[in-house]
Amino acid sequence: MSDRHSQEKIRSGTGPVAIPTPSTSDEKKTPHNNFLKRMFKFASNDDKEEKKTPGVPILQLFRFADAIDRTLMAVGTLAGEMIRFANPGKLGLTQELKDELDHSVRKYCWYFLALGLGTWLVAFVQKLTWATAAERQGKRIREEFYIAILRQDIGWFDGLSTGELTTRISGDVNMLQEGTGEKFSFAIQYFSSFIAGFIIAFIKGWKMTLVVLAVMPIMVGAVSVMGILLADSASGGQGSYAEAGGVADEVLSSIKTVMAFGGERRELERYDSKISKALAKGLHKAKVLGVSMGVILFTIYSVYALGFWFGGKLVRDHEMTTDGALSVFFSIGYCLSSISSARGAAAKVYQIIDRKSPIDPVDTETGMSADGIKGEIELSSVNFRYPTRPDVQILHDFSISVKPGQKIALVGESGCGKSTMIGLVERFYDPESGVVKIDGVDVREYNVRSLRQQIGVIMQMPVLFGYTIYQNIIWGAIDVDNNPPTMEQVIQACKDANAHDFISELPDGYDTMCGERGALLSGGQKQRIAIARALVRNPKILLLDEATMRWTGHRQTAPRLPSPTGSAPIRDSDVIYVISKGRVLESGNHEELIGLDGAYAKLVEAQQLRQSIERGVEEYSADGSGSHTQEDDSTG
Repeated sequence: MSDRHSQEKIRSGTGPVAIPTPSTSDEKKTPHNNFLKRMFKFASNDDKEEKKTPGVPILQLFRFADAIDRTLMAVGTLAGEMIRFANPGKLGLTQELKDELDHSVRKYCWYFLALGLGTWLVAFVQKLTWATAAERQGKRIREEFYIAILRQDIGWFDGLSTGELTTRISGDVNMLQEGTGEKFSFAIQYFSSFIAGFIIAFIKGWKMTLVVLAVMPIMVGAVSVMGILLADSASGGQGSYAEAGGVADEVLSSIKTVMAFGGERRELERYDSKISKALAKGLHKAKVLGVSMGVILFTIYSVYALGFWFGGKLVRDHEMTTDGALSVFFSIGYCLSSISSARGAAAKVYQIIDRKSPIDPVDTETGMSADGIKGEIELSSVNFRYPTRPDVQILHDFSISVKPGQKIALVGESGCGKSTMIGLVERFYDPESGVVKIDGVDVREYNVRSLRQQIGVIMQMPVLFGYTIYQNIIWGAIDVDNNPPTMEQVIQACKDANAHDFISELPDGYDTMCGERGALLSGGQKQRIAIARALVRNPKILLLDEATMRWTGHRQTAPRLPSPTGSAPIRDSDVIYVISKGRVLESGNHEELIGLDGAYAKLVEAQQLRQSIERGVEEYSADGSGSHTQEDDSTG
């Protein structure tokens, strides 16, 4: 289904194509009226779209923290506060050491050693607790993210690439984890030092403190703007890297096709365009960080100027506070970058986690059970468009019916809606209008998981996993974890799929590894294993797509709904539906449709002509040479 859909997207101009590097002419169209626009604005529609997802509030970074995590973070924060008190202690000991340098050096050496050991201990506790809490939350977020992906409907996946999702689950969660670990604890530590310094300064010299506080709104505003801009730029950069990851995943998973058509350079350019976009956003982030830090440092040095202007003694009392503020804001800028990146990453990750799928395949509670169905299928006046292509009508007032035990064939040109109909029966999608019924019940009334357990599907391009042949086959069982099929059942399914003989001839038999996506097997072998995988669950409904019609299996108990483009077993179908552009043109068995001398008769005639030509080419290749043909042409 996904393969056919991808092909249709490519033909319609909506599929994956080489994306040119963005033209600089677009940027020139956007007026840059001031310095901030030149520094912070890249004229790109993609950027505008990405910035519609703001970073999450800071406290939301810890939404998956449990009681243990919160306890660990509290202990780590306390340890960080103890480290903060080590610096004043060091300064005090240094001052006393200056006063008694000739008398008690050894004693103060022991004091410094004890201070160092204590600092080492609390620093170890701080890093350990925060890192542990971050790892625990990271694991939990990855699990929730993965579960959320598996719960989504196929229409949602149509608009995304697998590479983008894998980038989210790795890169974005790593950023989120980094921003909720020790970097966050350092930010708390530096901020508390900043507040404590002002409290002490207010006690020692409230006049000077009030003067300094007068410029603090500027500093706070600069830090706030810095955080917002960093969150936006981090989110944009993560989106670009996710797109680049999607391109790489698509190319590497189809490397044989890329090489066969010499598309290496084209795909390299497509990947480079995505990476260049990420580079531009990385430079944008660097500019944001640089300008923000410049504003903050300018404000701090303005505090120095005010201090010197206000008076000698007050300046001397306040020197430690301003110097501390300088070092604190250097550190806060470093940590704020990680926290802002975490906010941007969390926004994208949480957006997927919080998305409620309209067709949830994991839910086992909602809807009625489909365990007792007989397999009667009815599509009545169905209209359908793919969510990713709402302007293209795929099915128009589409109606068919299938009785239990019947073999139905859908015949038509490529892209006419045959695979779409199979997706509707599986409830990969819901129709725009009309109804899809099984045993007289709307499929939307059934529990999605229960319904799909009663359906066996064999797609045109079967996908196998990197397991053994045996593991791939039992993967199709209804409840493989609690009630796996016996070896006898697996062998019987393979015999019905005409796969047992070739499997038995392999050196490792059923323990033969298939390789990633079945790369170690031929196309025909993969197809027969896919048929066995569908049969091992003894489905009530069996759906076959295109090339699998060449299989003439022995089981006839389940309704079989193949969608061939034209092959001999069509003649044996109980009912043949001829489809064109999403509409049913005619229906009946082979003899009836031939008698109508309509669309089906023309398809059969065209197929017979094609087969005659193919036989002629084969005979020519076996018997004649090019010179003989030229001689005939000359005499003719």
